[in-house]
Amino acid sequence: MPNTLGEVLGAVVAILAVAAATAASLYLLVLAPREPIYAIIAIFLFAAFISLLYFGFMKLPAAPPPPPQPQVVSVVSPPVPTALPPPPPPQETITYIARLETRDGKVVPITSVRQALGRKDFEKLVDPALARAISREHFTIFYDFRAGRFYIEDRSSTNGTLLNGMNIRGKGPVELKEGDTISPAGVLNLTFKIGS
Repeated sequence: MPNTLGEVLGAVVAILAVAAATAASLYLLVLAPREPIYAIIAIFLFAAFISLLYFGFMKLPAAPPPPPQPQVVSVVSPPVPTALPPPPPPQETITYIARLETRDGKVVPITSVRQALGRKDFEKLVDPALARAISREHFTIFYDFRAGRFYIEDRSSTNGTLLNGMNIRGKGPVELKEGDTISPAGVLNLTFKIGS
């Protein structure tokens, strides 16, 4: 589409020139041999058409400019692994803050600052018939950061918890020291040790 008045006029002149050249050519071929004045007019029109083409009065519409190209920004991303790395080998050691030990060296780890212990924790350490005397949640061992000490508390177990031979059921938290003996339901003796 022409955008300026000059381009519109150029297009109109080009159309008229093409029409005149076509008419002149037909006239030269058909009518000119009979009337010489028309031959001169036809030659004039043809020359005008050629001059318009030559001097650029007739401009063909320019192709629209190409659309602006989007700016390409290259971003380097870290390589994506094609496969997950193998899992680390299983660790044989357990990090714990304290432990309960049997006389033959078996260990029940205390791995959190507040841990409830019961039948499932001890059933592999005693005869199954004796393990039934231990409640599901028999006692809790916890660490008091303000006091800097460990404590044990019976969880209202059926058969009580002995600490160094004394039943602590219903007594609330009782301080627990290195080397104390804990006996859930009196069926298993465990020595309390701090650290791993």
